[in-house]
Parts: sequence; structure tokens; C-alpha cells
Amino acid sequence: MKTIGFIDIHPQSPLGGEQVSGPVGGDLSTIYLFHEVGKGYAYEKNIDYHASPKKWQDVNEFYVSVPAALLDFRVLSFPFVDKEKIAEVIPLELSNLIIRGPGEIVFDSIVLGGGDTSVDVLVVYIGTEVLHRILADLAQRNIDPRIVTSLDLRPPAGDRNESGREQFLNFLSSRLNDLLPWDQARRISAAGQEILEPTFNLRRGPFAYTKDAVKTGNALRMTVVFALLLAFIVHANVLFQVLMIKNESTAIARQMRFSYGNLFPGEKRTIDELYQLKSHIKESRERGNLLSGIAPLRLLQGLSVRMEANVVYTDISLEKGLIKMKAEARSMDDLAKIQKRLSGFLTGVAITDIKPAAQGKVLFTVIAKDQV
Repeated sequence: MKTIGFIDIHPQSPLGGEQVSGPVGGDLSTIYLFHEVGKGYAYEKNIDYHASPKKWQDVNEFYVSVPAALLDFRVLSFPFVDKEKIAEVIPLELSNLIIRGPGEIVFDSIVLGGGDTSVDVLVVYIGTEVLHRILADLAQRNIDPRIVTSLDLRPPAGDRNESGREQFLNFLSSRLNDLLPWDQARRISAAGQEILEPTFNLRRGPFAYTKDAVKTGNALRMTVVFALLLAFIVHANVLFQVLMIKNESTAIARQMRFSYGNLFPGEKRTIDELYQLKSHIKESRERGNLLSGIAPLRLLQGLSVRMEANVVYTDISLEKGLIKMKAEARSMDDLAKIQKRLSGFLTGVAITDIKPAAQGKVLFTVIAKDQV
């Protein structure tokens, strides 16, 4: 549960210095404690401003109200309504209206009213030395207020937004000329409203509240650290997986080389075990195809029995289910004889690729499917 301490600086407080008038007496500055309830804040109790800091050590944020006597005011009119542009022009306008330079004051503005093309603005400002003195005293008590406003300027509920420029200025004029008695009940109620919607805030420029920026920076740094840590973990995991896969691949390659060496002990040079193994398998299949389905010895025996005196076989090729023989005959008449003789133990005998040769001889090729 969020707790807010609203510091109400009394007009007779030494923090105001010589600018604060009034009878000499004790400092009645008070801290009003509010705790978060739903979307608002409920008043809890008062704490003396000069009490031990232990009494407000659990406070999450502080707001400060300064006496109206410490503030100065100017009403300015602008022929435009852009808030950023108004904030840039205000210092230039004030330099023509006040003795102090822009660097000697801290200001905020309150929109009093206007139309679509123009606006009236109440400028509230304070001397930098006064604000510095107040913030320095608070810092000694380990207090860094988020908002610096004034309960003296808090209009009755609804006046600022509904009654317009003239009535708000009348209220402000009467309030400054004749400050109301110090009524804590009324001020506590006004403080609760200020927490939800501050009338103005003088923590600007060199006095800007930086704790939110620090928190945001710390959160951003933590986010970056966690992101880097996550990236490191992911990359470490990927690297670990790569190393594991590499080790497994090395072990598999070592086992493949060992197994290949056992299969082919006579092979001295091994470059790619898988490729060379495939080559050996292909070679074995070709040899198997060459010898399967054909009895080479029986083929040669059959040829020797059925040889023709005028025919010479120059080349014999054996494939699975197919026999090719190149031969040379003395004349064309010998071709018919050799086809008839070979058909006695071979099937599908055909004479092809017949070509004439020197001395009247004939070159031809015998093709047969298989032995009978």
C-alpha cells in the first residue's frame, strides 16, 4: 500500500526566510500522512515536521506546500494554445515584466481559460535561492519531494475548471490579500485533492524530480542485464549443443574408420570411409552381376566343342543374362554355320554388326541371352 507524506510548510517557518511575515513563534509545519485507497488517498494522521525521521521512514513519496507569500504571479495572454510553445515563450515574456533574470526563478503555469486560438495563463514563480533553501533542508531529513505546490492557491472544488478566468483571479486576489486562518482540517482536505491533481509544480528545470528517471534508468539497466544474461544462456546452450554434436560426430567418424580398417585391412590410404565403402559395394555388385547366371567355364567348353575352323573369336564379354562375342570368319557362308552351332547350347543367338575385312574375311558380333 502506497503512503504519501504531504509537508505543509507554515508561513512562520524559518524555511521562508525574510520573505515570510508574521508573528514570531514556533514552527507549525506539519506532515500529513495519506495511504492509498482504491483510486484515491485517505488521510491517516499528522506528524510534526521536526519529529524523528523514523516516524516517516515508510513513506513512499513526499509532496510539499510552500506559503503563498514565497510566490510571485503574472497573468499572460498568448495568441496560440500549444502548451510546449507557451512554456518556451513564458521566460521571454517574464524577462520584460520582472527584474530577475530567467535563471533566477523557477516557474509553472496554470491555464485560466481561452478559446481555440488564444489562451490566458497564470504564471506562478519562486526565487531559485528560496526553493534551493527549502529542498536543501528537506534533503538533510532524507526527503526528496516529488511535487512542490501551495495549498494557499488551491481553489474550492470545481472553481478552477468551471468558473473561468475572472472568478479564479478574484479568488486568487482575495486569497493573497487576506490569507485564511491556518485551518488544518481544510488544508488536509486540500492536500488530498492536490495529491490527485496538483494545482502546479515548481520542481522544474535544475530542481526537477529525478527519482523517477533514476528508477526508470535502473529498470532499463536491469532489463538490459537480464537480456544479456538470457542471450548468454541461449548462446551457451547452443555452444554446448554444438560441442556435444561435434564430439559425437568425431566419435562416429573414429568408429567408422576403425570398422572400415577391419573390413579392408589391405587398403593403405583412407580418405573418405563412406565414399570408399560405397565404391567397394558397387564394385562387388558389378562382379556379382558379371558372374551370376552364367557359367564361364561351361561357355568356354561349349565353344571349344563347336568351333568352326574358319572362325576366330577375338573378344568375349559376359554380363548378367547376356553374352557378347566378337569374331572373324573366312566368308559369309560361315556365319550361318556358326549361328546354328551356337544355338545348340545358347538361347537367342543373333549375328549382328557384320563388316567386311581384308582378304575377303568378315567381322561380326554374336549376341546370345544365356546358356541352355
